[in-house]
Amino acid sequence: MDINHLKFDGDAAIGICKGVSQRTFTNRTTGEIMTFTELGLATTTVDNFGYVQEQTKIIALSKTLIDSGAVSKLNALKDKRLILPVWNRSYKTKSGADHTCYLANDWEQTHFVMQDKLKAAS
Repeated sequence: MDINHLKFDGDAAIGICKGVSQRTFTNRTTGEIMTFTELGLATTTVDNFGYVQEQTKIIALSKTLIDSGAVSKLNALKDKRLILPVWNRSYKTKSGADHTCYLANDWEQTHFVMQDKLKAAS
């Protein structure tokens, strides 16, 4: 697949795959324990002082993706530069608005692994 021919509608996340991790959250009201499975995508920027800053974008995985084996497939892409289709869900909180970024369920058909600049030049 050529980067000039990516075919998907919506938003995309671009970065270096950091892998998949899980975290748990306990609802203070009900005591229910929930587990979140998330993909980390790292991006780098240069701050006003010339230092490189790495930021990790967190992308949530749905139960459908987890059940279909996406965790191992995404972990196999660790340290690769990716373009992934995502969608965002906004919601209201007590302190204002927030959003969660989700990996699209059809990511395998629509993602793109970018070549490393150094390898592409040689």
